[in-house]
Amino acid sequence: MAKKKSDAKGDVYFVDPKHVVEPKNRTGYSKNRDLKNQRPVMIAVHKRSKKVQIAELTTVEPTEKQIRRHYMVPLSNTKTKKVNFVDTRVIAKSKSTNRQFKIGDDPLKTKSKIKVNQSDLNSYDKARKKRYPGLK
Repeated sequence: MAKKKSDAKGDVYFVDPKHVVEPKNRTGYSKNRDLKNQRPVMIAVHKRSKKVQIAELTTVEPTEKQIRRHYMVPLSNTKTKKVNFVDTRVIAKSKSTNRQFKIGDDPLKTKSKIKVNQSDLNSYDKARKKRYPGLK
């Protein structure tokens, strides 16, 4: 019987901003924010073994155009302090080390207690399929 892979999709991690912000944008980013603050990311795609792709979470309210074009999806059923939105773009590699993200390796070492609700994950998957029609 084949082993079922553990599905980490929807797990939330807090990573260093250098892994998700482009190197050319870090100076502008550091002027506006404290670089010590960790950025929340969600496991969006679970590839084979431990390799994953992440999507950024934000509390900034998206415009109607961004929601209509499926750029951002609200996480309305997930229990957090503020209403969060998730970006439908995924990040496969770290911007600083250029290595693929793996669960258990830096920067995805410590998992948060927050888990995205299954209904929010379903709406996220629908939005990704509408934004990128070639996805499975």
